[in-house]
Amino acid sequence: MILYMNISLVANDWREQVPFISALVNMMSCWKESKPEVFKYQLHRAEELSEGLVLELECKVAPFYMQMFYNYFGCAPLIPHCILPAV
Repeated sequence: MILYMNISLVANDWREQVPFISALVNMMSCWKESKPEVFKYQLHRAEELSEGLVLELECKVAPFYMQMFYNYFGCAPLIPHCILPAV
């Protein structure tokens, strides 16, 4: 039996995603483009954040990253994928 695990940005538990979303936000915070308002949130440990805030961050940060990548490189970035169980 092969066991598939979704990790980092596509982890099944939102708390496991926090360090990776935080790192992505930190990396992009020095970019010169106008960023979504959520970039001003102070990111802390998963225990200090709500699931709603993490979801909001993900929904704003991911499209911003993809658009900026396309603007600079002229193609879509490779993005993380979650592995769905076989049916």
